[in-house]
Amino acid sequence: MRLVLRWAGFGIPYPWFGFATRFKPSNEFVGADFFKEFARDGQASFIRRANAGLMGSFESLDSERFKASIVHPGIKDFYENTSSYHMELDIKWNPFIKPFGWLYRLLYANRIKQTMIPLDNQEFQGLDNWIETIDTDHDNKPEFRCWIRVTTDTGTPVYVGAYKVYQSQIDNFKASYVSVAFPIPGGSITTVLSPKNFEGNGLLLTTRNRESSEAGLYVIFPGKSSYSMIPALGLAEEFRLRPMSDVENPYIDVVHTCYWLGLTAFVMKYKISRIPEG
Repeated sequence: MRLVLRWAGFGIPYPWFGFATRFKPSNEFVGADFFKEFARDGQASFIRRANAGLMGSFESLDSERFKASIVHPGIKDFYENTSSYHMELDIKWNPFIKPFGWLYRLLYANRIKQTMIPLDNQEFQGLDNWIETIDTDHDNKPEFRCWIRVTTDTGTPVYVGAYKVYQSQIDNFKASYVSVAFPIPGGSITTVLSPKNFEGNGLLLTTRNRESSEAGLYVIFPGKSSYSMIPALGLAEEFRLRPMSDVENPYIDVVHTCYWLGLTAFVMKYKISRIPEG
């Protein structure tokens, strides 16, 4: 029996939703080479450390509910040329939720080497990161743009995620989404973000969109011809990006807020700057 609800589904054909992926690590350790191995097993074209961004064109996000043209050029450039940027981060946890974050790190994330959310500002400063592309149908248009971040000293994977932009009309209007799939044993945790115009020329990416049947966080369990998914444990998140007009060193201010069961779990702030040429 096939059943699809707004936040859960069982036996869903892959073409139904644009965020569905077949990512499924073969063991309990994800690793920085996961996407290389996935591309090899699927005979897809693969480029490591590509001079690329998380999006081929920011304009691909344009839809009836989002105007890509009015977003600041600096934000567009970051998404189209991510490998040319570096970031500094600052994180503040909700003190009541941080113990659960510590348990998550200890019992799960540290073991599988994936989604290792920092517990304080001393962790993971100066991460090595790069972009990989996967072209499954060999048309020179990558289906996935993968952002790999590892610790500089040991090369331990911290975040291993595949980004994809897609369009949908499931809700009877043309909508655009950014999906990010983080492989985990058994499948992936997938974030589906709705883009919204924010404070003039800023950008809001959020899973909290009541107009959408797709925005949200899911755990996806892939099968041969269909997959199943369940909600990701009451999680939600949003990213607010604003250009900062520092004449000598312009940068993008990013506020990443993660919610758990309706409460703010942590707020992570990024300062994203272009790497000087030369």
